[in-house]
Amino acid sequence: MHSSVKEDNFMLLIQALRFTNKGLKQYVDICLEDIYCGIIRNVSKVVPTCNTYCNNLPGNQWCGYCEKWKTEIDSYVRLSSFKNKIKWQDIDFRKLTGPDGDLAKTELFSIYIRRYPNTPVEFDIQAILSLFQNCVYFDIGKNKTLLDSVRNIRNKHFAHTINFEIINKSLKDSIDKLILLFQHPSMMNHGKLKYSIAMLKRLRKKNMELVEMSTHALCREVFELRYDSTTANRNIDSCLLPQSTRTAAIRSIWGQCHYITVFFILLISFITAHWLKFEADTNMKDYWYSIVTRGSPHELYNPKGCKTTEYKYPYAVDIDFEFYRSTHDMLVGRKWLLYELENIMRSSPRGVMFIAEMGYGKSAIMSHLACQDDRREAGYPIFENISVFHICTFESQKTLLPELFVKNMAGGFAKYIPKFKEYLEQNRRFKDYFEGGKCLEDAEGCLDFLIIKTLQQLKNESKTHIVVIDALDECIEYGNRFNIVNLLRGRITKFPKYIKFLTSSRNISRISPIGLHLTVFEQKAENDKNIRDIGVFVSEKLQNAQPKEISNLESLLKSSNMDEIRDKAVKYGKGNMLFVLHALKL
Repeated sequence: MHSSVKEDNFMLLIQALRFTNKGLKQYVDICLEDIYCGIIRNVSKVVPTCNTYCNNLPGNQWCGYCEKWKTEIDSYVRLSSFKNKIKWQDIDFRKLTGPDGDLAKTELFSIYIRRYPNTPVEFDIQAILSLFQNCVYFDIGKNKTLLDSVRNIRNKHFAHTINFEIINKSLKDSIDKLILLFQHPSMMNHGKLKYSIAMLKRLRKKNMELVEMSTHALCREVFELRYDSTTANRNIDSCLLPQSTRTAAIRSIWGQCHYITVFFILLISFITAHWLKFEADTNMKDYWYSIVTRGSPHELYNPKGCKTTEYKYPYAVDIDFEFYRSTHDMLVGRKWLLYELENIMRSSPRGVMFIAEMGYGKSAIMSHLACQDDRREAGYPIFENISVFHICTFESQKTLLPELFVKNMAGGFAKYIPKFKEYLEQNRRFKDYFEGGKCLEDAEGCLDFLIIKTLQQLKNESKTHIVVIDALDECIEYGNRFNIVNLLRGRITKFPKYIKFLTSSRNISRISPIGLHLTVFEQKAENDKNIRDIGVFVSEKLQNAQPKEISNLESLLKSSNMDEIRDKAVKYGKGNMLFVLHALKL
């Protein structure tokens, strides 16, 4: 039977939703892996592990290990109203903390979508949109209007209708909304989604060749079930799920297995259950230590050292960045901020501009990230991807020179990006610009014709590489001459997507053009977490202070009680770390 134009449109929409669900599932898989590893990294520091699964006990009876799991899971919840509705007794901690990573991630997914207990977990579009909305990891969750517009596609065109027909305008509007979902800034940098966008754009042009045979078969069946909408909708929902996520298909193995196979599966399950019960404190702990590689008393981190600018000729840079970096004290607190930076860097298509006023501790944070080589700690995912580290400081005019910044980038990329050096040195201008020193005379040409061009040639590079620029506002203060901000202003978008920038700056208008391309991460001195960090900072300083320094503080703050001195010092500093340090002479 030949279908009408409106029925063809319905087929195209179903196929568009299938491409969408598949793309979203691939994206969510990557993100859940990231969330899961982040949670494990922190939970694994709590020993011993638990084999009694405290979630079935009242909250005040939980062990430290289970309580840490709860705290970490809670930290990803966007709204407190949702957090209060989590029923911890319904969560399968055996799956969540067990050796099967896929099962654990599926259970984690179910928490943020509020799945009813003893029901299958299905990664359908509606569930994934709920994940976006409820989990702070996903920046797209803030755009409720966009999420609701995608939800309504299902409700409008097949969940609440018996027609299963769509006019041309509705088809285009629906596919446009799906494309907008994938084009959200937090998702655009994920390469696998480009395929989904490309397919959706072709379907928008009514390319029936993209409609799969299974979609044709489904629609023929749905058209015959027009007056049995419940069955029709059930069939559509099942069809939309990516093949790999259909839990029913997984369960169907039981019906297809021969009896002898079922027997062995049951036997293995029985043995595994006993192994988990009796070996939880030994083998299970070893499992955690092997998969986490970030939080282990037995597996101390392997120091890699700070990211340096020690490059060989002809990339060598005549600036001792290590000296300026090492002038900062060890970072105190700030874990919360580092985790936020990790998440924003991960989701931002071009990178982050970290904004705070002078004295907040921006440079200390950036310097810490350049050396945070302990994979168990906050900030490591950024450290791992840093390829270029640059500091602008009034104390050295050289650090402000655009040409030395460009050469620093070339050295960093040559050191950390496979094949960059090989491709760069094949450029016909290489000898003039690097061996002949022309790069120091023509920073713009060096950046455009050699560095950016070479980066664009590396089509298969998938790893993210981060360019860190500390104190971007000081880069501007290079007289009225051409500076690093001028250099980058119109060029950030010319870098391939695998290059991201992480910059720090005061909030001044002259750096705003750069901020148009980067996600702005602004921190205020009065932030409660910042105030708490300053309290910890002052406490540590007081513990190591000399008697004369303590005496001076007692006189200044009119108290001999250390807790009171700390509280007064924090209040006196008004959220400014540097002010506290210098004013109190600690």
